[in-house]
Amino acid sequence: MSQKKRNKSPQSDKAAAPESGWGTMVLVTLFLCRFLVPTEAVDQGHTLWIASLWFGFAALTFFSRWRDLQIVQFRWSWLDLAVAAMVLGHIFSGIMIFTGTGNQRSALNMMWEWASLGVLWMMLKLHLQNRQTKPLLLNAIVVMVVALSLLGIWQHYVWFPQQAQAYEALVDYTQRTQSGKKLSSEERQEFQKLTDEYGTEVATLDASARMSMLSRVRDSVEPIGRFALTNSFATLLIAALFLLVNPLFFAQGKANRSNAIVLGCALIFVLFCLILTKSRSAWGGTIAGAVLLILLQWKRSRVVITFPRWAVPAAMLLLTILIGWATMTGGLDPQVISEAPKSLQYRLEYWTSTAQLLRDNPVFGAGPGNFRQLYLKYKLPGASEEIIDPHNLFLGIWAGGGLLALIGLLLFIAMVMRNGLKPTAETGSAVLPPTVSMQELITSQILPIATVLGVLYLIEGSFEVVLLGVGGVAVLFAVFFVTNINQRDILPASILAASVAIIVHLLAASGIEMPAIVMLLFLFAMLGEDQTEPPLLSTTFDNRRLLGVAGLMTVLALGCVKTGLVPVRLAAISIQTGNYRLISEGNTQLAKRDFEEAATADPLSPEPPQQLAMLNYRLWDQSNRRRTEFFEQAVEELEQSIRLDPTAVARIRLLANLWDRRFKQSRNVEHGQRAVEIYRQAVALYPNFSALQAEYAIALDKLSEDATSVAQFALELDDLNRSNQHTDKVLAEEIRSQLETIVSPTN
Repeated sequence: MSQKKRNKSPQSDKAAAPESGWGTMVLVTLFLCRFLVPTEAVDQGHTLWIASLWFGFAALTFFSRWRDLQIVQFRWSWLDLAVAAMVLGHIFSGIMIFTGTGNQRSALNMMWEWASLGVLWMMLKLHLQNRQTKPLLLNAIVVMVVALSLLGIWQHYVWFPQQAQAYEALVDYTQRTQSGKKLSSEERQEFQKLTDEYGTEVATLDASARMSMLSRVRDSVEPIGRFALTNSFATLLIAALFLLVNPLFFAQGKANRSNAIVLGCALIFVLFCLILTKSRSAWGGTIAGAVLLILLQWKRSRVVITFPRWAVPAAMLLLTILIGWATMTGGLDPQVISEAPKSLQYRLEYWTSTAQLLRDNPVFGAGPGNFRQLYLKYKLPGASEEIIDPHNLFLGIWAGGGLLALIGLLLFIAMVMRNGLKPTAETGSAVLPPTVSMQELITSQILPIATVLGVLYLIEGSFEVVLLGVGGVAVLFAVFFVTNINQRDILPASILAASVAIIVHLLAASGIEMPAIVMLLFLFAMLGEDQTEPPLLSTTFDNRRLLGVAGLMTVLALGCVKTGLVPVRLAAISIQTGNYRLISEGNTQLAKRDFEEAATADPLSPEPPQQLAMLNYRLWDQSNRRRTEFFEQAVEELEQSIRLDPTAVARIRLLANLWDRRFKQSRNVEHGQRAVEIYRQAVALYPNFSALQAEYAIALDKLSEDATSVAQFALELDDLNRSNQHTDKVLAEEIRSQLETIVSPTN
């Protein structure tokens, strides 16, 4: 059929009916996949496969509508404009990284992720028009998060203690092996098993770093779900909590006993897991959202609050029991409250330094995926952590996406509050019709679990047994859950309260640059939008435009795979293989080949040339530092790594260390001067790092140059770290003695 005939089809005069069936299930599957992978790893490219699938899903959606001779009409609102500003802000800031300086690999990965979030927003606009999509998506989110909350409780009481024991054994075996002690055959087998499970990083750390990491493993027992940070996981728990509270306490009509039992159990699991996270910002956000929900319900009921009389005492009793149980079992301790001022102090340090960074980079910020490198230049003396983001949603999005993204976020929040507080919003309440079948809800849990399991096995060669457990719990809960929540109301007040709770949480936590968190805000914003309001602009997509958009989405999907997913994964596999061959087998030739393959696979990544540099340095060291060609190759490779990530202080410091060791061996003044020059570059990018300043001072002193002021500054920084109890940054006594000698030399 020709395009001309297609346009004359009678069906083309009708607006497109919302898709159902496969489209709804794919949307739900891709949405939930974000809950099952570490959302904090987006800048490293570990979740680009999900971004690629969103582009592919959009291409199929628009192609399907073109094939069915449909017309799609987009009604653009202020929310659409806000989302576009956030997405485009990150794209523009990323482009500036490519035209200036920065880690281009991280920037490109984040650009693809934010572009996929823009596509997700478009897909939500299209598919939420279908009455089936909204209840299935909301039910699926709640069921999955309930299953993940049980995973979090298991992590706290079982998994984390087991991890601490295993890691302690790995450290012990590593130290014994490197000290020349022999292991028994059983110990060697266990050592190999632990190395396969936890990687070879332990072998590359010094003794103090190993002890520091072991201490963190022992102390970190807060649930993380499938994420890497407990604060990120807490955001999911907040979302599910408010979706559960409304049908349990504010439902229209009297709830039967079975409904109350199922919903009550789900609420207990989620709430208890939220308590175990010890996330003060999440608790504060939950309280703020709960207060807002009660006030809105009271205002809209006009007479009395509509929840049952037993609700308040039951909720208070439940909360008391959960807190008491968590305290008795070690899930809570007095430090959660007593250290709150210290936590706030740390946040103020982060925000102060970030404000100085943004003062110098007001338009484009640090760029997507490049905050940490630039932050170190502004990090305050005695500050605690080398953070990866500012722990504040406004500063975070400004640093990642520039001023345009910040304006978009401000507009987004303003529209969410406006839509949620409008009296007319009650007419657009999202009532869940009893149309979600048990089969659909079970399928909505199986598909994302199977997708993540399959992708991880294909691209990483790993099989996550824990995911099978999560899927089993989710399916089991779906059997009981589906008949209980579908006939309940999800009021606009609950949607607004959930949004406010997440926003308050993100005022002091990471997350605004993480897709799993952003898409929840997007979903709640769209659910609360008043569809009866006249649009700012309407755009009609006829057959030709639909085919063009489908083609564009196909190009984006292929581009994401070619420039992001494939090079990142190939390089990661080659590096992992090379490290295994180097550390476990001692085969330097094969390891070097693997690292070279990684550099070829991903020419934007600074990691492969750094691995090659360290390998060549190892070969130079093994030759008793006589084979200078290995040293020269190490320097060349490390300089290439620095060119790919010019603001990364760790690599510049490493290069200075190499020249310093060369000077110690050669006693060539030029080598020492080269070390000093590079140290000077490093301290300019991270001035308040005591260890780096100490190395700089000692390098100056070796050349008989004046190092008094530098050594004095290093001692002052160390004094601050000691007074603030930052034990991981305290200088060794030997280094401190050298610095004191430089400051006050004895005659």
